[in-house]
Amino acid sequence: MIEKYQRKLEELSEELEDELAPCREKVNSLRQVIHDTIANMTPELPAVPGPDVNPRVSDWLFDSTRDYFEQLAAYKARKQRRAEQAG
Repeated sequence: MIEKYQRKLEELSEELEDELAPCREKVNSLRQVIHDTIANMTPELPAVPGPDVNPRVSDWLFDSTRDYFEQLAAYKARKQRRAEQAG
């Protein structure tokens, strides 16, 4: 049964390919234009906002200038102060 329609399917496939060829050329051309446009695009971005912190606050829990043991001591001291304030 397949052999009966095989030739018709091949002819329809070839006809469809012939009709779609100009569309594929346009699509490929548009794809290339879009790719080139995006590759050359430099969007204008807003300025990066500065930090919104109070620099006068010196009692930060974490301070990257401390070494490990200084940081650990500061953490434990703060934890102790919080426990004393709560109790």
